[in-house]
Amino acid sequence: MELVGRQVELARLVRLLAQRSHHSGVLLAGASGTGKTRLAAEALRELGSEIEVVPVVAAWPDRDRLTEEERFQQTPSEAHANGLPAWELRQALESIRNRQRSVVLLIDDAHLLEPAAAALVLELAQRRSVRMLLTLNTDEPAPMAITTLWKDDHLHRMDIGPLNVTATRRLVAALSGRRLAHKTAASLARLAQGNPQLLRELIRAATKHHLFEPSPAGWTLSGQIPLSVPLCELLTRKISRLRPDALEVLERVVVAEPVPLPRLEAVATQDSLLNLEDEGFIRVTPSASLGLHTAPLVEVAHPLIGYAIDHTLPVLRRRAHLEAWLKAYPALEQCAGQDAVTVASWMLETGTPICSDELLRAAQCAEEVQDLDGASLLTAAAWSISPSPKTAAAHARALIALADFTTAAEVLDAAEATVSPNWELTAARARSCLLQGRFDAAESVIARLPEDQRRLYMGMAAYFQGAIGTALELCRPLVEDPTSDQYLEAAIFYMASLLHAGRPQDALTIYKRLPASPEKRRFFHGDSLKQIYAVMIADLGQLSDAVAHLTQAHRSAVRDGRARIDAQRGLALGAVLLERGRPREALNLLTFHPSYQVGWQLWHDRARTLRTLATVTLGRNNEVDLPEENPSHFLIFQQVAQAWISSLDGNRERSAAILIRAAETAVKQGAYAHVAIAVHEMARIGVAAESSPYWQTQLQGAYLNARINYARGLATDNIAMLRRAAEAFANSGAELYGAEAYAELSRLLRRTGQGRAATAATRRAQELAERCEGAKTPALWLLSSSEPLTSREQELVTLVAQGHSDKEIAQQLTLSVRTVSNHLYRVYRKLGITNRRALQQQVGLAPRSPGSEE
Repeated sequence: MELVGRQVELARLVRLLAQRSHHSGVLLAGASGTGKTRLAAEALRELGSEIEVVPVVAAWPDRDRLTEEERFQQTPSEAHANGLPAWELRQALESIRNRQRSVVLLIDDAHLLEPAAAALVLELAQRRSVRMLLTLNTDEPAPMAITTLWKDDHLHRMDIGPLNVTATRRLVAALSGRRLAHKTAASLARLAQGNPQLLRELIRAATKHHLFEPSPAGWTLSGQIPLSVPLCELLTRKISRLRPDALEVLERVVVAEPVPLPRLEAVATQDSLLNLEDEGFIRVTPSASLGLHTAPLVEVAHPLIGYAIDHTLPVLRRRAHLEAWLKAYPALEQCAGQDAVTVASWMLETGTPICSDELLRAAQCAEEVQDLDGASLLTAAAWSISPSPKTAAAHARALIALADFTTAAEVLDAAEATVSPNWELTAARARSCLLQGRFDAAESVIARLPEDQRRLYMGMAAYFQGAIGTALELCRPLVEDPTSDQYLEAAIFYMASLLHAGRPQDALTIYKRLPASPEKRRFFHGDSLKQIYAVMIADLGQLSDAVAHLTQAHRSAVRDGRARIDAQRGLALGAVLLERGRPREALNLLTFHPSYQVGWQLWHDRARTLRTLATVTLGRNNEVDLPEENPSHFLIFQQVAQAWISSLDGNRERSAAILIRAAETAVKQGAYAHVAIAVHEMARIGVAAESSPYWQTQLQGAYLNARINYARGLATDNIAMLRRAAEAFANSGAELYGAEAYAELSRLLRRTGQGRAATAATRRAQELAERCEGAKTPALWLLSSSEPLTSREQELVTLVAQGHSDKEIAQQLTLSVRTVSNHLYRVYRKLGITNRRALQQQVGLAPRSPGSEE
């Protein structure tokens, strides 16, 4: 299985093992189950033929025959008694002598070495006799000699912490082999706290006891996962140390976490809270980590403790704790935000009377804090208590927000069969059709709406289908009337349309007019505001700020387990990272999986399209199947991806034709930002002159205009214009585009005899390219060439790098084989190389097939 969530650590470990320094190797240190052994194995596998590995298992063979319970009960001294003796380590070292290749001595679980063997390892490190890679469990004591290895700087110590939340949930999907429901995946990830071994055990136990059950949202857990005997014993022993009053407080924290500290202090004594903190049962997150005007939050220190208590708590005792919490909180009508959601949920669980209007208000608060699961729960209760068009429409909207279209349709069908249909039910059905991409069905439903609602939904439909000019016309009257019920949602689609039209400054002006108070921003697509703002500032040349803004929003959504919103923000963040020149980082966010998904088909298609762009940026072709090309607001990205696929296949004519068609379509749609993209991409694949009909496109901001100027400067050999474009890209944070522009500028300067300026431009291109995670694009392939390559020579480089033979290239370009050979000779001379393999290594593209000519 692919290594998940450790790409940064893996790259660093490979680099440390490959480089020669005063260190004798690397020591991987981390808690049990964090994946140190797997990480070490992957690093050595990446080094491949460069090294020879001599593995040494530190544990004495008898230890492998111990049961889990017996290992759990061992003392540290007993564990070391089972450690590898020095004579066996010496025997392994003897085998290293006379090896031809560089050797790495791999010692797994070095903390289990017996003292004499550990001393021998220290001696080897001091002499620097052999490169070493050690793993160390920080939960157990290690021999003094092993500690000395990093304290005296003989080995470089790398600490391996838990996986982050996103990586843990990816691992959940990979390990389970099922399409888990978002809530189930998030719950398993939270229980494991980033520990791959513990996560593996939880999933194995759930599978063994047949606890996974299918549901429309994916597989869910039908019961409590049984914990292993040693873990249960450990938790029981730990909990039994608590005083009765502290245990009662801990139970209250478990049923309500995270709990604002002032609320907890109202139902607990200071002594009991101090007892829980001293014993390591609770964790307090200070206000500074949560934002302004936020009270510190109290949580159980490790979710497994809360899990064990929550699933063994008697029903009446749990109800008593919830009733105590209800007394500690204000009445529901006085609550707002998350407090309203929490109190309403407790009222439902304890059977406290609550009316449908109170539930709908609490559901609005859930939408405000983007708790879509909470909104679904509360609206379901409102629909159950008081079936009406209002409650049905509210519940359907909540289900649509979670992409549960099947259940939403069932609710709408039931409502229309039992109550009089109204525009709210019709609007909910229209929204469902739009977000599924069923535009023909949506059209007939929208026709039944009142005028203002019809205008809004027609504008939404136009936007989703890429008719940007039409969307602007339909939404403008609604945006001009702030008193309209459709004002806020119309503003969302109007701002998004302005961005596609190349008018980010106008969009920002609208954004600043929106009401600031959260309660006035409660509408369906309100959670999109953060993404739209980030795209505004990105298009205005502030890509670094856009990444920071979206990173914070994405982390917040992942941390809080916000279904759909986490992936939606991840998609937006991935798109901006790709534009910055971070294709590897973007791929992690653009690769949806069962526990990390939007669920709306349009968003999934966009993710697949951007994922294709990320892979071709890395020089990898045809890894992702593009969605079927249909009119949409992201059609331009599908067309760009198709153009790059053709370019990497060596068919530049087809690439040019695709991008020319993309520019023509964008003009017809009024999507002038898309025109700029098409023009820029023509220049990036080497056909800048074809973009001349679109050089006069009117756009706002230096960044969008730089995309046009780059193509124009390249096509006309305008050094000043090309330099301005390069500077604009670099200043905007678009480092890949900046690197490409400086690379082309250096070639133009060299061609005009300005050697010193060309060298400076090359250096700047290299600086920017180094930050771009191995991006491989035509402008960057040949930064080290002493002479610029002609357009034909660049075509040949692409085809050779893809593994085509001279004969195949000749057939594709309608040339003779001799002409191809002559072109390649000139390419080799310019690059200072002698054969195809060297060319492929320099360009870095994956060859089409293993065989190629020398």
